[in-house]
Amino acid sequence: MASPKGETYGYVVDKFWVVDEVLADGRLRLVTARGKLHVVSPDDPNLRRPGLVQRFLWRDRFALVEANRDNSEATRSSMASVS
Repeated sequence: MASPKGETYGYVVDKFWVVDEVLADGRLRLVTARGKLHVVSPDDPNLRRPGLVQRFLWRDRFALVEANRDNSEATRSSMASVS
């Protein structure tokens, strides 16, 4: 969306975050397909579960997050065994 005089513009990008872990204090650690992490409160108004249609339409994105999470966990565990 452009500003009234056209000097700037703004846009919204749908970012898919998946709950990676529920922390001890109840907050949620979220992760993207590329591994970006974010911590939010469980009552954040921007959080919502994907419905059946979203899970079907965006199944590849959710699978990518899961695959990347599995790869990063394997890397972390192999690094820990080397130390």
